[in-house]
Amino acid sequence: MVWLKRLVTALVLLVVLFLVVGLFLPRDVQVERSLHMDASPRQVFAVVSDFHQFNDWSPWYGLDPAARYDIAGEPGQSGHSLSWQSNKAEVGNGTMRLLEANAPGYVAMKLDFGNQEEADSYFRIKAEGSGSQVTWGFRTNFGNDVLGRYFGLLMDKILGDQYQQGLMKLKEKVEKSEPDDNG
Repeated sequence: MVWLKRLVTALVLLVVLFLVVGLFLPRDVQVERSLHMDASPRQVFAVVSDFHQFNDWSPWYGLDPAARYDIAGEPGQSGHSLSWQSNKAEVGNGTMRLLEANAPGYVAMKLDFGNQEEADSYFRIKAEGSGSQVTWGFRTNFGNDVLGRYFGLLMDKILGDQYQQGLMKLKEKVEKSEPDDNG
């Protein structure tokens, strides 16, 4: 019986240690990836601010092409949204809503993953040489969610790789599109 008491005590101490350490982990997480594209800032802006084109370059579309997508609102306008429903856990369900679209340099979105935390996503698009430097970013705050804070330690690797894949697909798409007249 003594061994059972020691086992339970050890398990309780491990749980307490897990919680205490978790409270000291960062609550704010930011992930960014950047890529140069041989396309004007306006060309890039036109694609990333129009959710009708999102699945053309999304790193998640190929995970479940059978997912259901609903798009509402005017492209490039606050309130433009894309909602998705998937039976695959790696895609899940959620809504992405355009908050701000300042042509040609900035697009901000709110991500709502249903029963999970909300997050912010954004694009910064700067003219660079004859093309654009495009940065895709993500920000979230896990607050007092200890498990979320542990997950936050992995986000740069997991989400960063996905964002890099998406930027590569976006680059391919915008570099194939017709150049605009306004640069």
